[in-house]
Amino acid sequence: VWLACESVSKAGGTVDQLSVSRQAMSECMHIEDLIEQCPSASNLSYYASQAYAVYVRRQVFLKHYNALTAAQEEEDPEKLLQGLQDALWETTKGMTTEKDQKEAQRGFMDVLESAKDGGVPDLSIKSGIYGLDDKLGGFLPGAVYIISGRPGGGKSAFSMFLAIQAAKQGKKVAIWSLEMLYNSIAERAVAIMSGEDVRHYLKTGMGDKNKLAKATKDFFELPIHIEDTPAITVDQLRSQARRFVQDKGVDMLVIDYLTLIRSGGRYENRVNEIGAITRTIKVMALECGVPVILLAQMNREIEKREKQIPRMSDLRDSGTAEQDADSVAFLMKNTSDEEPDDGIVNLWIRKNRNGVQEAKVSLEYTRWNSRFKGVEEGPILVNSIK
Repeated sequence: VWLACESVSKAGGTVDQLSVSRQAMSECMHIEDLIEQCPSASNLSYYASQAYAVYVRRQVFLKHYNALTAAQEEEDPEKLLQGLQDALWETTKGMTTEKDQKEAQRGFMDVLESAKDGGVPDLSIKSGIYGLDDKLGGFLPGAVYIISGRPGGGKSAFSMFLAIQAAKQGKKVAIWSLEMLYNSIAERAVAIMSGEDVRHYLKTGMGDKNKLAKATKDFFELPIHIEDTPAITVDQLRSQARRFVQDKGVDMLVIDYLTLIRSGGRYENRVNEIGAITRTIKVMALECGVPVILLAQMNREIEKREKQIPRMSDLRDSGTAEQDADSVAFLMKNTSDEEPDDGIVNLWIRKNRNGVQEAKVSLEYTRWNSRFKGVEEGPILVNSIK
């Protein structure tokens, strides 16, 4: 089939099903099967890397097979070693690409040029909460934002709130929920948008039905795509993300949550596995060029401390998560479990490459409708949300 494609191309023809089938008559059925099973072009970079890996293995095999033959025939050890080095050099040269320095320099000059009229354009996605946007610097393309919390602490509700705020700015959002089904996610979204207690309505039928109907309609019109597959590997997630960004133009990715993602491989321990997952997610963010909000669990160690102020080490099975992430924040109640809930949660920013390094942002959190509001008043920053 490949020779038929080459022959048609050399003859100046168009390579398509008909021309290739005529050139390779005996392979007509096989060509039809190839077209039916043709993979999506959105995963081209993945298939290219797999083909390249096979090529490298084949080259290594051939070079070392020839070396084994030479070892049996060549008597001069110096010539044998030199031949082996030459073969290794032939195999490895060209396998790493050098960055075009002139092109990189021109890119940097373009950035400087774009800043001359009041600074570079703000490409971040805002939350609409002044304190958070001021300290975090918005959600930037290619960056990974880990938001960690204890079970029931509000991190899933907060990520849904952020997704809705982004969608209201016209940004397309993809959400992967590995612990809740679509209906539960939609219930929370409608509660945020309507301000109603949707769970109470579902149990009793009591509530403002007009508000709920309007909020439901508005939610369905938002550019939010929800995947509720409970068992997904990080490679499957990465493949889907690339496809969503390329085909749907998605601007933000939300993953709920880290420790429920499977690596698809074998590791010595869970910490190493989580490290491999977070590295893949960071690569995914850079490939897709969009911000990734990654939820994570906190371990129980913080409950044993007198001052329950979170540290980076409080990330559960963190692996290298704190190294791979551009920002790490912890969402925690303002009061202890023994005290009455005052309706305030604190987002402790413990790492941030693109804003204030460490900060605390206090938020009003209404649990029954999953709404968040900044305690710190201030002007709404760029990409204002009403």
